Amino acid sequence: MPDEVKERYFKLNARDMLAFDLWDVRRVLKEDGLWNSDARKAFSDYIKAYEEAYPEIFKKGGK
Repeated sequence: MPDEVKERYFKLNARDMLAFDLWDVRRVLKEDGLWNSDARKAFSDYIKAYEEAYPEIFKKGGK
């Protein structure tokens, strides 16, 4: 990751960091032809579990 991207990344709050990481993984899976209904379900399940475990980070603007 280029330094300027790292700098912006580490200024993000936890919610936005998670979104950034999930979009990046999604991009890689799409590029490799692996983005399918199973992957979408796994992402959905992961996000729901994260929301339940850390509800405070899913408040907009929360840190």
